[in-house]
Amino acid sequence: MHVARRGIRMKGCPVLFLRAVVSAALGQTRATWLASVGLAVAAVLGVCSASQGGITFENPLGPPAGSNSGIYSDQFLGARFQFTDPVEVESVGGEFRNLGGTYFAALVPLASMGSLPTGDPPNGVPFNPGEVLAYQTFAGAVGSTPAIQTVPFSISLPAGVYGVVFGTGLYGTASTSNPGMPRYGSVPGSAGFFWSTVPYRWQNGSPGFQQRIQMTIVPEPATLSLLVVGGMGVLIRRRR
Repeated sequence: MHVARRGIRMKGCPVLFLRAVVSAALGQTRATWLASVGLAVAAVLGVCSASQGGITFENPLGPPAGSNSGIYSDQFLGARFQFTDPVEVESVGGEFRNLGGTYFAALVPLASMGSLPTGDPPNGVPFNPGEVLAYQTFAGAVGSTPAIQTVPFSISLPAGVYGVVFGTGLYGTASTSNPGMPRYGSVPGSAGFFWSTVPYRWQNGSPGFQQRIQMTIVPEPATLSLLVVGGMGVLIRRRR
Protein backbone atom coordinates (compact mmCIF):
# COMPACT_ATOMS: atom_id res chain seq x y z
CA MET A 1 0.00 0.00 0.00
CA HIS A 2 1.15 3.54 -0.70
CA VAL A 3 0.97 6.17 2.02
CA ALA A 4 1.26 9.81 1.04
CA ARG A 5 1.44 11.37 4.50
CA ARG A 6 3.96 10.87 7.29
CA GLY A 7 3.09 10.16 10.90
CA ILE A 8 0.59 7.37 10.09
CA ARG A 9 1.34 3.98 11.64
CA MET A 10 1.05 0.95 9.37
CA LYS A 11 -0.30 -2.12 11.18
CA GLY A 12 -2.18 -5.32 10.61
CA CYS A 13 -4.18 -7.47 13.01
CA PRO A 14 -6.32 -10.65 13.13
CA VAL A 15 -10.07 -10.31 13.53
CA LEU A 16 -13.21 -12.29 14.43
CA PHE A 17 -16.58 -11.63 12.76
CA LEU A 18 -20.06 -10.99 14.17
CA ARG A 19 -22.72 -9.43 11.93
CA ALA A 20 -25.52 -7.07 12.84
CA VAL A 21 -27.18 -3.83 11.81
CA VAL A 22 -26.78 -1.05 14.36
CA SER A 23 -28.51 2.30 14.63
CA ALA A 24 -26.15 4.80 16.32
CA ALA A 25 -26.71 8.44 17.22
CA LEU A 26 -24.08 11.15 17.54
CA GLY A 27 -23.60 12.29 21.13
CA GLN A 28 -24.34 9.01 22.90
CA THR A 29 -22.17 8.16 25.88
CA ARG A 30 -19.81 5.24 25.64
CA ALA A 31 -21.98 3.01 27.83
CA THR A 32 -25.17 3.95 25.95
CA TRP A 33 -23.59 3.27 22.58
CA LEU A 34 -22.21 -0.10 23.63
CA ALA A 35 -25.62 -1.03 25.05
CA SER A 36 -27.33 -0.08 21.77
CA VAL A 37 -24.83 -2.23 19.86
CA GLY A 38 -25.66 -5.20 22.07
CA LEU A 39 -29.40 -4.73 21.63
CA ALA A 40 -29.08 -4.43 17.85
CA VAL A 41 -26.91 -7.53 17.66
CA ALA A 42 -29.39 -9.48 19.76
CA ALA A 43 -32.29 -8.26 17.62
CA VAL A 44 -30.65 -9.40 14.40
CA LEU A 45 -28.88 -12.57 15.44
CA GLY A 46 -30.38 -13.48 18.77
CA VAL A 47 -26.86 -13.54 20.24
CA CYS A 48 -24.30 -11.02 21.44
CA SER A 49 -20.60 -11.82 21.25
CA ALA A 50 -18.03 -10.08 23.42
CA SER A 51 -15.16 -11.27 21.26
CA GLN A 52 -12.68 -8.68 20.11
CA GLY A 53 -12.12 -8.27 16.40
CA GLY A 54 -12.58 -6.30 13.23
CA ILE A 55 -15.78 -4.44 12.49
CA THR A 56 -17.07 -3.80 8.98
CA PHE A 57 -19.07 -0.62 8.39
CA GLU A 58 -21.06 0.00 5.24
CA ASN A 59 -22.56 3.01 3.52
CA PRO A 60 -26.29 2.86 4.43
CA LEU A 61 -28.37 1.79 1.44
CA GLY A 62 -31.97 1.67 0.33
CA PRO A 63 -33.45 -0.90 -2.09
CA PRO A 64 -31.78 -1.75 -5.43
CA ALA A 65 -32.19 1.07 -7.93
CA GLY A 66 -31.49 -0.35 -11.36
CA SER A 67 -28.31 -0.77 -13.36
CA ASN A 68 -24.65 -0.27 -12.47
CA SER A 69 -22.82 2.93 -11.79
CA GLY A 70 -19.75 2.64 -14.01
CA ILE A 71 -16.15 2.83 -12.83
CA TYR A 72 -14.04 4.54 -15.48
CA SER A 73 -10.93 6.67 -15.75
CA ASP A 74 -13.22 9.71 -15.53
CA GLN A 75 -15.78 8.39 -13.02
CA PHE A 76 -14.85 7.28 -9.51
CA LEU A 77 -17.25 6.08 -6.80
CA GLY A 78 -16.89 6.69 -3.07
CA ALA A 79 -18.49 6.94 0.36
CA ARG A 80 -17.72 8.78 3.61
CA PHE A 81 -17.13 7.33 7.08
CA GLN A 82 -16.63 9.18 10.37
CA PHE A 83 -14.83 7.89 13.47
CA THR A 84 -14.81 9.61 16.85
CA ASP A 85 -11.81 7.59 18.08
CA PRO A 86 -8.57 6.32 16.51
CA VAL A 87 -9.01 3.15 14.49
CA GLU A 88 -6.87 0.68 12.63
CA VAL A 89 -8.09 -0.04 9.10
CA GLU A 90 -7.80 -3.63 7.99
CA SER A 91 -9.40 -3.43 4.55
CA VAL A 92 -11.82 -1.58 2.32
CA GLY A 93 -14.27 -3.17 -0.06
CA GLY A 94 -17.30 -2.84 -2.25
CA GLU A 95 -19.90 -4.66 -4.30
CA PHE A 96 -18.76 -4.83 -7.92
CA ARG A 97 -19.78 -6.30 -11.27
CA ASN A 98 -17.66 -7.08 -14.38
CA LEU A 99 -14.49 -6.11 -12.58
CA GLY A 100 -11.70 -6.98 -15.03
CA GLY A 101 -8.33 -5.24 -15.19
CA THR A 102 -6.78 -3.21 -12.38
CA TYR A 103 -8.22 -0.58 -10.05
CA PHE A 104 -7.32 1.61 -7.11
CA ALA A 105 -8.82 2.17 -3.67
CA ALA A 106 -7.95 5.59 -2.25
CA LEU A 107 -8.39 6.97 1.25
CA VAL A 108 -9.04 10.72 1.42
CA PRO A 109 -9.33 12.78 4.65
CA LEU A 110 -12.38 15.08 4.58
CA ALA A 111 -13.34 18.09 6.70
CA SER A 112 -16.85 16.83 7.52
CA MET A 113 -19.55 14.36 6.52
CA GLY A 114 -20.80 16.99 4.07
CA SER A 115 -17.41 17.59 2.45
CA LEU A 116 -16.07 16.31 -0.85
CA PRO A 117 -12.51 15.86 -2.12
CA THR A 118 -11.12 19.09 -3.55
CA GLY A 119 -9.10 18.27 -6.66
CA ASP A 120 -8.84 20.71 -9.57
CA PRO A 121 -12.10 20.22 -11.50
CA PRO A 122 -11.48 22.94 -14.14
CA ASN A 123 -8.42 20.98 -15.25
CA GLY A 124 -10.02 17.55 -14.87
CA VAL A 125 -7.86 16.62 -11.84
CA PRO A 126 -9.74 14.64 -9.15
CA PHE A 127 -7.13 14.90 -6.39
CA ASN A 128 -4.69 17.67 -5.58
CA PRO A 129 -1.08 16.70 -4.69
CA GLY A 130 -1.03 15.31 -1.16
CA GLU A 131 -4.82 15.06 -0.94
CA VAL A 132 -4.87 11.26 -1.00
CA LEU A 133 -3.73 9.90 2.34
CA ALA A 134 -3.04 6.40 1.02
CA TYR A 135 -4.01 4.15 -1.88
CA GLN A 136 -3.85 0.51 -2.89
CA THR A 137 -4.04 -0.95 -6.38
CA PHE A 138 -5.68 -4.31 -7.00
CA ALA A 139 -6.74 -6.69 -9.75
CA GLY A 140 -10.47 -7.02 -10.31
CA ALA A 141 -11.87 -10.49 -9.62
CA VAL A 142 -15.64 -10.19 -10.07
CA GLY A 143 -17.66 -11.43 -13.03
CA SER A 144 -21.15 -10.61 -14.23
CA THR A 145 -22.76 -11.63 -10.92
CA PRO A 146 -22.37 -8.83 -8.34
CA ALA A 147 -20.07 -9.74 -5.47
CA ILE A 148 -18.06 -8.11 -2.70
CA GLN A 149 -14.34 -7.71 -3.28
CA THR A 150 -12.16 -6.52 -0.41
CA VAL A 151 -8.77 -4.84 -0.62
CA PRO A 152 -6.19 -5.11 2.21
CA PHE A 153 -5.58 -1.60 3.54
CA SER A 154 -3.61 -1.76 6.79
CA ILE A 155 -3.27 1.73 8.25
CA SER A 156 -3.95 3.43 11.59
CA LEU A 157 -6.04 6.60 11.51
CA PRO A 158 -6.81 9.35 14.00
CA ALA A 159 -10.43 10.29 14.65
CA GLY A 160 -11.99 12.10 11.69
CA VAL A 161 -13.94 11.80 8.45
CA TYR A 162 -12.55 9.75 5.56
CA GLY A 163 -13.67 9.03 2.02
CA VAL A 164 -13.08 5.63 0.41
CA VAL A 165 -12.87 6.03 -3.38
CA PHE A 166 -12.71 3.31 -6.04
CA GLY A 167 -11.59 4.06 -9.59
CA THR A 168 -9.29 3.21 -12.46
CA GLY A 169 -6.89 5.13 -14.69
CA LEU A 170 -4.68 6.44 -11.85
CA TYR A 171 -1.59 4.89 -10.23
CA GLY A 172 -0.94 2.72 -13.28
CA THR A 173 -4.35 1.02 -13.30
CA ALA A 174 -6.56 0.27 -16.32
CA SER A 175 -9.83 -1.63 -16.67
CA THR A 176 -10.33 -4.31 -19.32
CA SER A 177 -14.09 -4.69 -19.05
CA ASN A 178 -17.22 -2.65 -18.47
CA PRO A 179 -16.91 -2.44 -14.67
CA GLY A 180 -19.37 -0.97 -12.24
CA MET A 181 -21.07 -1.09 -8.85
CA PRO A 182 -24.78 -1.89 -8.44
CA ARG A 183 -26.95 1.13 -7.61
CA TYR A 184 -29.08 1.49 -4.50
CA GLY A 185 -31.51 4.06 -3.25
CA SER A 186 -30.69 6.61 -0.57
CA VAL A 187 -31.76 6.39 3.08
CA PRO A 188 -31.05 8.73 5.99
CA GLY A 189 -27.31 8.69 6.46
CA SER A 190 -26.37 7.58 2.93
CA ALA A 191 -22.97 9.12 2.29
CA GLY A 192 -22.04 8.21 -1.28
CA PHE A 193 -20.30 10.61 -3.65
CA PHE A 194 -18.59 10.43 -7.04
CA TRP A 195 -16.28 12.11 -9.54
CA SER A 196 -17.69 12.62 -13.02
CA THR A 197 -17.39 14.62 -16.21
CA VAL A 198 -19.36 17.27 -18.15
CA PRO A 199 -18.12 19.22 -16.34
CA TYR A 200 -15.49 17.52 -14.18
CA ARG A 201 -16.61 17.74 -10.58
CA TRP A 202 -17.13 15.90 -7.30
CA GLN A 203 -20.75 15.58 -6.26
CA ASN A 204 -22.94 13.76 -3.77
CA GLY A 205 -24.77 10.63 -4.79
CA SER A 206 -28.37 11.42 -5.65
CA PRO A 207 -31.30 9.12 -4.74
CA GLY A 208 -30.73 5.94 -6.70
CA PHE A 209 -26.98 6.57 -6.95
CA GLN A 210 -25.58 4.95 -3.79
CA GLN A 211 -23.06 2.10 -3.80
CA ARG A 212 -22.20 -0.64 -1.32
CA ILE A 213 -18.82 0.51 0.02
CA GLN A 214 -17.25 -0.82 3.20
CA MET A 215 -14.44 -0.22 5.69
CA THR A 216 -13.25 -2.92 8.08
CA ILE A 217 -11.58 -1.46 11.15
CA VAL A 218 -10.23 -2.48 14.54
CA PRO A 219 -10.73 0.06 17.35
CA GLU A 220 -7.60 1.08 19.22
CA PRO A 221 -7.45 -0.95 22.49
CA ALA A 222 -8.45 1.98 24.69
CA THR A 223 -11.16 3.36 22.41
CA LEU A 224 -14.03 0.85 22.35
CA SER A 225 -16.44 3.78 22.23
CA LEU A 226 -16.01 3.79 18.45
CA LEU A 227 -18.85 5.62 16.71
CA VAL A 228 -19.39 5.74 12.98
CA VAL A 229 -21.66 8.51 11.76
CA GLY A 230 -21.98 7.24 8.21
CA GLY A 231 -25.71 6.86 8.78
CA MET A 232 -28.41 5.12 10.71
CA GLY A 233 -27.86 1.67 9.27
CA VAL A 234 -24.39 0.34 10.00
CA LEU A 235 -23.30 -3.18 9.14
CA ILE A 236 -21.10 -4.75 11.82
CA ARG A 237 -19.33 -8.08 11.35
CA ARG A 238 -16.65 -9.79 13.38
CA ARG A 239 -14.58 -12.40 11.55
CA ARG A 240 -14.28 -15.81 13.24
